[in-house]
Amino acid sequence: MVRDKPELPETDAGPAGQPPMAYWLVLYGLGLALIAPKIVGLFINTFAVRDFTNLWVAGKMALAGSARDIYDITAFQLETIALTGVQFDNSFSYPPHTLLLAAPFGALPLTISYVAWSIASLVFFYWAARPYISGRLPVWFAIMTPATLMCLIYGHYTLFLGSVWLLAFRSYGVAAAAMTIKPHFGFLSAVHLLRHPAQFVIAAAGTIALIGLSIALFGAEAWQAYFTTTFDHQTAELSKATRPSYSSSMVAPQIWYGWIGQIAFAVAAIVLLYRDFNVFTAATATFLISPYGYHYDLTVICLAFTLLIHQHWSRLTTVHRIVLAAVFLIPGLMITAPWIAPPLLLIGLFLQVRLGYSLPEPAR
Repeated sequence: MVRDKPELPETDAGPAGQPPMAYWLVLYGLGLALIAPKIVGLFINTFAVRDFTNLWVAGKMALAGSARDIYDITAFQLETIALTGVQFDNSFSYPPHTLLLAAPFGALPLTISYVAWSIASLVFFYWAARPYISGRLPVWFAIMTPATLMCLIYGHYTLFLGSVWLLAFRSYGVAAAAMTIKPHFGFLSAVHLLRHPAQFVIAAAGTIALIGLSIALFGAEAWQAYFTTTFDHQTAELSKATRPSYSSSMVAPQIWYGWIGQIAFAVAAIVLLYRDFNVFTAATATFLISPYGYHYDLTVICLAFTLLIHQHWSRLTTVHRIVLAAVFLIPGLMITAPWIAPPLLLIGLFLQVRLGYSLPEPAR
């Protein structure tokens, strides 16, 4: 159900009612400044100590016929040491059909693989975002947000997942099937496809096909190992999330507000989604509903609030502009004040619903 959007007072605006370039320069400059300590810290450490190494090691093990051992944490960490010479607390917690994505990058040397992964992820994200930004924003606005930069630094999956999220909400069932590599991230894309039964069937068939292909290539034992070890490990990861080193990266409300807080934020998000369910409101709500998510997962959200600012600039008050900028800056603000993420996301979701978006038509 979508309610009419109330008119906000007219305020100053740049050319053609767009934000002045000075606003964007300050906003993106602040985003870079806030994440600068994280960038420096990651590059001071050994190159291998980042999330991408998990994907790379898993890809190499899959190619070597050791897919089952990927889900044995001790075996995985020993293989990481053997391949990189570095020891750190790493593991691979994604389902075996993720190895279809990881294996090609495991065939390359680590540095080359990381560069190839980063470029491919960035290009894919821009291509998927292009229908949403075409004629609205310059290219770099989509690919230089704080969350995108954080994702590139870590070498994480989220640019890929953000890309298939954007495609799934244009009613591509195959993209929704790809979201199953991180189901707690993509469950609302499946809800969207319930409105498009044919694409929902394609998504279901695509998921079955991906699982079947992974069994054929990597063996059913990998799935057995995944289901028998990953749940316990992920539960342990959630308990570790209360540690300072984790909490500064985690977006989920339960980290700072407990499970009662998690439920409260989730209920509020669902109520707002009922009023206006679209690609961007669903992205924001996901991180209020799911108990697991990181600052580098917010690639679509940063894009969403860039668009919201751009589309409604002439209607926004100064307070609105500051609040929307703060939501955009969450990946950086979390480094020093991680508890601020859930309330800012909820306020941002309220403004998304209140203001609304001009979105492209679904693909045919």
